[in-house]
Amino acid sequence: MRVAAVFSLLLRGLGLYKIPLPFRLALIILPLLAALFFAEFVVLKGGIVISVTDGDSLVFLSRSGQTLKVRLYGVDAPEYDQPGGAEAKKFVSKLVLFEHVDLREFDEDRYGRVVALVSLEDGRTLNEELVRAGHSWVYTAYCRSSFCPRWRILEREARQSKIGLWKGQKPVYPEKWRRHDFK
Repeated sequence: MRVAAVFSLLLRGLGLYKIPLPFRLALIILPLLAALFFAEFVVLKGGIVISVTDGDSLVFLSRSGQTLKVRLYGVDAPEYDQPGGAEAKKFVSKLVLFEHVDLREFDEDRYGRVVALVSLEDGRTLNEELVRAGHSWVYTAYCRSSFCPRWRILEREARQSKIGLWKGQKPVYPEKWRRHDFK
């Protein structure tokens, strides 16, 4: 059956056949465009974390056998050689190393890593748990999703509770640490 015939049957069945053609097309095309525009996640993949590089990076083995380097979306943990870096890596390892997780891909970074939200089997997200436990900052330059304001609240609560990074001296934001600009 031709696409035009199916389209015509659909319009008649919905009682939309009397609406002018441009409006009929808009009724069909606009919701599709909105779905594409407002979609926060690109792909969902399941697999196992086979290595934790640092507090915000890991290596993932998908069910299909594909190995991916993953950068956690919306968070920035201390570098490994930075105060709090080893603790952040240990926290991530404890939650996900050799565990089944799902990835919701957002992007690819300049190093070719998949930027993703990592969902644990119990429904929590690794990204959010890092912030909640005080082992990461919210990466405000890149965290633009609907849940990012909630993460900023969790970061503020971790600071006030003096947990994770916030229990010691004033922590240095990783970007400043990388530039050696922490005076």
